[in-house]
Amino acid sequence: MYSRFLVLGMLLLQACLVQETIHKREESTVSSAEATASKVRDFLFDVGTTRSFEESLRIENGMQSQVIKLTRNISAAQTVAKQVERAAIAESIDLNGMANDSFTFTDIRDFNLDRKPHPDSITVTGEMIGEIALFTVSGRLLSIDPSVDLSPGETITVSYQYSKSQFDLEKKPAPESLILSIDGVVLPRDQYTLAEQNVRLSLLPPPGVTIDAHYLEFQALLTKIDLPDNVISDTITVKYDDKQITADDVRFDEPTHSLELVLIPADGVMITVDYSIDQGPKLAYPFNFQPVSDNSIELIDASSGEPITFDLENSQIVISLAEHTPERELLLRYKKQSDIAQDYQLSHEPIGDQFSMGFDNESCLSGSGITRSGRKLRIDCELEGITTVRMIYAYLTTRTRFSIANISDPDNGVWEVYFNEEKTANWQREGNTIIVPDDLDASTRVRVRFNEGKQHKQAG
Repeated sequence: MYSRFLVLGMLLLQACLVQETIHKREESTVSSAEATASKVRDFLFDVGTTRSFEESLRIENGMQSQVIKLTRNISAAQTVAKQVERAAIAESIDLNGMANDSFTFTDIRDFNLDRKPHPDSITVTGEMIGEIALFTVSGRLLSIDPSVDLSPGETITVSYQYSKSQFDLEKKPAPESLILSIDGVVLPRDQYTLAEQNVRLSLLPPPGVTIDAHYLEFQALLTKIDLPDNVISDTITVKYDDKQITADDVRFDEPTHSLELVLIPADGVMITVDYSIDQGPKLAYPFNFQPVSDNSIELIDASSGEPITFDLENSQIVISLAEHTPERELLLRYKKQSDIAQDYQLSHEPIGDQFSMGFDNESCLSGSGITRSGRKLRIDCELEGITTVRMIYAYLTTRTRFSIANISDPDNGVWEVYFNEEKTANWQREGNTIIVPDDLDASTRVRVRFNEGKQHKQAG
């Protein structure tokens, strides 16, 4: 027994020494010249650190219930839609183009260029004579001086810059949203035409012009909302976001049972339409859930508990006319598929297999149980009642601040910082605390060196 405790004590002592070496090792190193003035002290830290975490999730997929009143033939309904959100686009278009026109010299020295050139950008070259300097330009007409010795059949090349009068935008714009400007001055709408993505300017811009275009990308706006066939038109109310819209701002079309939006809502606006529908003699009652199975739904009389015969048709409970009695209340009991299968994300990324969960998949009545991939849990488990699942795991986090408690006067000396034994200036200090960048890898080892009593300009 004594030898066991002796071994255990030695192991604990060794662990403490290792821990002290890894996390906070202080080394005193003095030179002979500074034996009484300075002391070098080293401290080692790991950027990455492992922490333990506990969290829990709640699984509740027992039977739920819903009361169905058979006395009401009119019920409230709501349709919600969202106006499209067109992308805002800004682009700059350089209206300078480069052209190269070629001509064959016969006995005519006048040449019509394809485009009107910028006068200072023209270069004329003869195939045989080389560059030609003597020429004049008037509009698109270029004339070579008679003194230039040209050979019949010689190819004349004219290179020049010109201004574009039309261009294509990156996207098709909503016409009413397009704004064109040159040097901050907005172009009037009558100075250009728009066809799909192509813009044609009515006036040729001067040389060196860049035009700025701002617009919303074209997308058909929502102008009509379809409503159920049995909607009661005089019960319709409409909101754009939280603002009530007047009756003049919408129009109901009886033949198509659609609501036309006379006042077209702006991009991204939520459109809420509230109305009543006439149930008439129908015996079908909708439910808004996906059942686990047909056997997971039951219908009983709310007072007597007597089972009610029903059919399932297109997410509706359908009862027979014989079961329909005024003022009668039925109780619909069910299990939802969405409660059986669901996803859950852990607060942190567990390290490897350091994850434990207090749950046995064999306890599921149906489904594959709880599976994990990284931070994501997939719950596919049917249970009778409410279950809380407790999870414990370890995760890796990083530190950016390292405090050193046993430096009495942090300003009396020189501080140095090393990342993986390479000296760095990428750090800051607040008193006894060293602050490093938050993008360091978790495996980085930080060495902090304090030259106590030594005075000179320090890094950081």
